[in-house]
Amino acid sequence: FSPSEFDNVWQNIYLGLYNLKDLSDSAIVRKQYAYAGIANILSAYTLGMSSDVWGDLPYSSAFKGQDNITNPATFDKQADLYITVQNLLDSGIARLALDPGPITPSADDLVYGGDVVKWTKLAYALKARFYLHQRKLDAGAMTKATAALANGFTSSSEDAYLYFGNSSKSANPWYQFFQQRPGYITLLGGTATTQLIATSDPRLAAYVDTAADQLGSFYGNTNSGIQLMTYAEQKFIEAEIAFIGSDKPTAATALNDAAKESVSAISGSPAPAGWETTYASETAATITLEKIMNQKYLALFLNPESFTDWRRTGFPVLTPNAGTSIDIP
Repeated sequence: FSPSEFDNVWQNIYLGLYNLKDLSDSAIVRKQYAYAGIANILSAYTLGMSSDVWGDLPYSSAFKGQDNITNPATFDKQADLYITVQNLLDSGIARLALDPGPITPSADDLVYGGDVVKWTKLAYALKARFYLHQRKLDAGAMTKATAALANGFTSSSEDAYLYFGNSSKSANPWYQFFQQRPGYITLLGGTATTQLIATSDPRLAAYVDTAADQLGSFYGNTNSGIQLMTYAEQKFIEAEIAFIGSDKPTAATALNDAAKESVSAISGSPAPAGWETTYASETAATITLEKIMNQKYLALFLNPESFTDWRRTGFPVLTPNAGTSIDIP
């Protein structure tokens, strides 16, 4: 890899963060608080995910416009960025509770169509996600995550997806990638696909067209959505928190619920009885952290959160290619 491999991702992230800051600032001046709240939540999502990948990032000294058109003077520490993420989520929640103002989001909101109740639930779910990332450094992170979950999603109908269009300029980016770079990536033989095939997972056909070694309809159509946060992920978070806290009965129930919710939401049908018996019928005696994280890994197929989970927990267990090594930072 060379640095240029990551230029587009970095530039797009910072362009997005700048636009979101501009939206929030402008909306506050105009007292259009629904827009401000949504901008805060999306900023937290983007900043948190970016710090998960890169660690320290420019933030407090960035977005100065003409006051600083060169490199930022400082990189914020990741620990400080996590505080910023939580503060942005709190600001988003508070602003969504205000009078939304004279102009409110509707069709221009590509996630929830202007539903501020769902945006608020997303913010709480994200608070739990990012608190969980800090559990080895913050003794109170698990308690705070649990409190946030109480105000999060209550069903998969509240899942946050960004849906795309049918034109060449608005198509799903995974669709564009596979169309423009045929043969660049093989899905068959990968860890996730191998596990899906080996376990006769009902999500396989939605994820992967095994005959063509292409993405299935869940990600592979022009207008397919990208999952930002789901009820299933929230249940997996609940399972991990309970397991770490030695509440194995709750952990088992949450894992079973999470796995079944994921299958139903992704495949469009309830989990088959045989699969549920084998993979979504854990008990206090059988539940393990590895089972939780492996099922979460399959539920979050192609979601960058899986990379963060692997770095946090070491699951799923990966087999390095010959001549390579894997180090978990």
